[in-house]
Amino acid sequence: MRNKVIYDTQIVSNAAAGRVPKGDWETVSKFISAKCRYCVSLNTLYELLAGLAGGDDAHFEENRYRLRLLCPPFRKVFLPLVGDFVRQCVFKKPLRRDDFSPQKIQGWMDIILSAKNKNELTAGLVEVNRPSRNAKTWGIDLDLILRQLKSGKEQHAQVLESLRRGVVRRSTPETWAGGVLRTAGISITPENAKKVLTVLDAVYRYDTFLWDLAEKQKYDFSQHDSDWLDSQQLYYLADPNVILVTSDRNLKHRTNASTQQNRIVTFDEFLGWAKRGHHS
Repeated sequence: MRNKVIYDTQIVSNAAAGRVPKGDWETVSKFISAKCRYCVSLNTLYELLAGLAGGDDAHFEENRYRLRLLCPPFRKVFLPLVGDFVRQCVFKKPLRRDDFSPQKIQGWMDIILSAKNKNELTAGLVEVNRPSRNAKTWGIDLDLILRQLKSGKEQHAQVLESLRRGVVRRSTPETWAGGVLRTAGISITPENAKKVLTVLDAVYRYDTFLWDLAEKQKYDFSQHDSDWLDSQQLYYLADPNVILVTSDRNLKHRTNASTQQNRIVTFDEFLGWAKRGHHS
């Protein structure tokens, strides 16, 4: 099986800003196209869409360029919400959220990349050649995406602050796994919980690291809201062929001793693989 490669947000942002040499980016892109399967994380996509939403029209093309890098012209797979990903990848069940299906996400990108400017995109005035559709123009509700992302980050920070204050108890492995199964719409059984704890080992270790921070240190979770997205990214490691390419060295540290840690790699490590032409 080919490795499946996912980029985190900072990797794409660094490439767009020129902090990754163009030649190195082309080397890894050619390697992925020839030797791997490229996957687009919905978490990374959402963060970049939030950047598009927060930017003005004068910086529209600059912000959209990051999305062009995230979604290159070679073949790619758009990954669904992490709950549905676990449901489909681990338990072989169909997706429940059709509005976040790979086909729908591809449709978003068709609209975004066809827009002439931000106003046209948010006003629903983008012309896209989409057969069998009655509407002639399309748009994206960027404010909705911004609100959804903000809500997820705030809820995560609030739970950790509640843990710090002793309002809620720390999860056990069993209750943590039960929460994952509930989100994925899978029956909560000892067998399913054991499976989740195995395939989401990196996520569980990352979350326990954050619980330790909440209980033992002064750490303002509202000022580190990317922690939630980092945790979300790790769910995709449930697929044993997925490699997460990240610029965040904390992910390695916070998943120490995880059975999946070797599939969390820096861009420089991945570039070395690409230059050697193999993955190990």
